[in-house]
Order: sequence, then C-alpha cells, then structure tokens
Amino acid sequence: MSDNFDYDGLSQTAKSLSIDSFESLANKIRGKKVCLFLGAGFSKAWDDKYPLSDDVFSISAEEASENHSSYGFLSLFEELNLKWHPESVDKKLRASVFKNFKFNLDIYRRYPSLLPSYLDKQTLDFFEKQVKLFIKSKFSTLLPSSELSLSKRGSSRVHKNNMVRFFKGLDKLTTGLDVITTNYDIVIDKILKEAIPNKTLVRGFPVHYNNVVQCPKKGGVELYKLNGGFEVVPQGETFKIDYDSLNAKDICPNIILPSNEQDYGDKYFKSVFLKSSSQLRMADMLIFIGYSFPSEDHIIQFLLKTFMDSENKEKEALIVSRSEKSAIECHSRASVIFSELNDVGGVYYFKGSFLDMCKNV
Repeated sequence: MSDNFDYDGLSQTAKSLSIDSFESLANKIRGKKVCLFLGAGFSKAWDDKYPLSDDVFSISAEEASENHSSYGFLSLFEELNLKWHPESVDKKLRASVFKNFKFNLDIYRRYPSLLPSYLDKQTLDFFEKQVKLFIKSKFSTLLPSSELSLSKRGSSRVHKNNMVRFFKGLDKLTTGLDVITTNYDIVIDKILKEAIPNKTLVRGFPVHYNNVVQCPKKGGVELYKLNGGFEVVPQGETFKIDYDSLNAKDICPNIILPSNEQDYGDKYFKSVFLKSSSQLRMADMLIFIGYSFPSEDHIIQFLLKTFMDSENKEKEALIVSRSEKSAIECHSRASVIFSELNDVGGVYYFKGSFLDMCKNV
C-alpha cells in the first residue's frame, strides 16, 4: 500500500466504510444528484506543478527584495514589524507571516480608528489589490502557460485523460452534477469544458469567454469557487467571470487571501456561499477530492453542515485523497463535521488515490 500503510491493522468497522473502485462509486451515485467538493489536492493531481497554499503565500526575503520596487505593499511588512524568517525553510512558518499581515489589514479596515497616521482606507485598498496581483503573478510563474488558458490542456499525459474520463462517467451516471471548490485556478473549468462540452458552466455571474458572454442553459453544471478565482473580476457593483483576463497582468482578480480570521463578507462570497449551500442541500452524494478539512476553515465547515439540512435522510459522503492513509485521516475529520451521517455509516473513503480511481473508469 502507499505510504507504507498497514491496512490489516484497521478495524472491520473502518474497512467496511471503504470503497475500492469506480464501479463501487457508480453503484452509489447512479440516478442521484452529486456534488463534488474540490481542494488543492485535486489540482495537484492534474499537474504536480500546482502549488499548495503555503507555497503561494510563503513570501521569502529574497522574493520581497526582488519585488520591493514593483509592489509597494511589501514595505508594509517592515512597518508592521513582521519578519520574513529568512533563516527558515518552513513554508508554513513563512505563510503565517502573510496571514498576520492580512489580519492587520482586516483589523484596520474594520476599526479605522486604529489606523496608524501614515495609513488610510484608500491606501489599504490599493495595497490589497497589489497583493492579489502579486499572488496572481506568482502563481502564473509556477505553471506552464497552458494552465492559464481554458482551451489548452497542455501535456496529454494519461492521468489527465483519465481525469477527463472520470467526469464523463459521472455525468452519464448522475441526474445532476455540481462542483464547489476552494481553489483559485481553472483546472476544473478546463476539465468540465472538455468532458461535458454540451453543458454550460453556471457560475452565478455572467461568464465571458473569447470576448463573448456565454448564455447559461438549463441543465448546466453549477460551479462555485468559495475563495474566488483568478478569472473572477469586479464589474461595477457586481462581478463577472472573465477567462480572457487570466493573462492580463493589470486586471486584479477577486480572491480571498488567507488570514488569521477569514472574512467572507464580500458580495461575491456571500452570493457564492448562498448558492453553494443550496446545492449541498439538494445533493444526494457529496464527494470530497483533495480536500484536507483544515481546522482553520471554520466558516467552510459551517457551510458543509448544510449538506445534512434536508428532508433526504439517505445521503452519503465519500472522501478521496492522495492515498488511503490520507483518506482515512481526512475521513476522521469529516466524521466530526458529519457526525449524524457517520453514526449511520454514511461517510466512506476510497482505498487509494484519486488518480487510482480515475484509472478504472
């Protein structure tokens, strides 16, 4: 087994909560409404170059020095007495500095009387936009250019073909398929466009592609990005989904930045949470792929609990991760969130990685 995991050491109860093939999953979802919940591990499965959160937000002293003249917000770290930890290779520690920085901005915005004399609201807004542009730029330098295009897959490696086939299989089996994700990227957008080309993506806002507004159609796949996305762009008092903006360095995306206390008060996030909770309530099966249930995702955990806020008592949930060991660890965290469902044996995990499941579609 992967990760030298001792499957024989598990109890019979734990083993009974596992499934070992796409066929087993098919038997559970056939004729049902399914909602997928995707985390960073999903994009990592598509292409290992995709960075995890700590990779993106762990700004090194060297990066700060190189970008100091282009991004004025970096000077604020010094003013706020936040250290870069240049001696540390621990990305989580360096990412914690970024979270502290964003937390400071949030506090100043919430309590303007605490603002230092050298700062004002307009400057905070300007610097926050700079941060988002910096993250967008950093993300793009870590990936092949094809990953910023909705129509380009990049390499046609077998595992990517298998992932596309996985979604084709889901679409044929289910009565409805919706997707919720915490990722900024467009991996799922690319896959859905290739796997289910006859269905439009319903995003909750107008979708622009190739400078044309795509008309949503009944029966489309609803896709909601809880933390925003690089293609989500403010437009007046509302927002638009603009895939043409991905390669525009000066167009600021609407993304939520990690903080010690996440704030989902923005109009975009309020709308997306409302629509996501509706999809969760209507779903019969909730499948988690590459989501680790981090303890800091307090608000998202409240959202996930709406899955059980339904008259349908025959619901089930499945955890799919990078390995069986990881899936079991995530299963234990999910079982706390869905305790009522777990009590009746309705929370399962897959015995392998997501790519293992995709091989057998």
